[in-house]
Amino acid sequence: MKKSLKQIIDYKIKSMPLKITKFKGFAERIESPPHFHIYEIEIQFIKEGNGYYFIKNKKYKVESRKVFIIHKKDIHYFIKPEINTEMEKITIMMKKDVLEENAKLFDKVFKCDNLHQIHLNENDFLISVLLLEEILENMEKVDKLKKFKTLLKLNISKFFFILNTNIENLKLRKETEMDFRIEKAIEFIEKNYNKKITEDEICREIGLSKYYFSHLFKKITGISFKEYLIEKRLFESEKLLEISDLKLEKIAVKCGFSNLSLFLKEFKKRFKVTPTQFRKLKQKII
Repeated sequence: MKKSLKQIIDYKIKSMPLKITKFKGFAERIESPPHFHIYEIEIQFIKEGNGYYFIKNKKYKVESRKVFIIHKKDIHYFIKPEINTEMEKITIMMKKDVLEENAKLFDKVFKCDNLHQIHLNENDFLISVLLLEEILENMEKVDKLKKFKTLLKLNISKFFFILNTNIENLKLRKETEMDFRIEKAIEFIEKNYNKKITEDEICREIGLSKYYFSHLFKKITGISFKEYLIEKRLFESEKLLEISDLKLEKIAVKCGFSNLSLFLKEFKKRFKVTPTQFRKLKQKII
């Protein structure tokens, strides 16, 4: 009987369709015959190693800091290097449901059918390593304590935010000269998120009408200018909650929120926990 290429995923976490594993050893130990997944997206996060990944009729070279995105029904497999070398990688298997209502914020990852590799910069790579290692460390606790499930979802969302941003930047570089203005707008947001930014101000900066800017920004990034700005501010606020003892009022101001109430509202809406609860979760795990 002909062996099926379809691979069924055995999820270890009963409460969510997510499986994350780590491989560290010689590449010749990796067994990866041609296969595909019906429902899941697969992400290969390469810390170090050599070889190739064959994905959907194309071969991609394995290198440190690369992320391979394999969509459902894409036939794929790992091709071992000619010279056996050590390899370290993290594999993520998951359904979109894991991100729940936040999944729409990361549509670029789930819908980039013709994009299968991203080469992260050093900063994004190091942040991703910390996020994924923390997830691996606490995987077995997810079904026992609700706080670990919340933390896992937060870390997965942050990792997908990094992937989403990198995909946006890749697509921006391939777009027309007119769309380069949106890249300038994103750079402006990255540098000035902690200040009061208006759509009118950015439109003046890049020379587009407000109507056209709104249309083009959403077309390229998948979300509105306001959503992108809030997402950036929340991402920065998480880092401050983790690494500092600053009061919430100070964090709100440093991240560009006009007042504490707005910060609390947006944080709870996005992550389903308050900033204080998030900080306590981190402190308990550490």
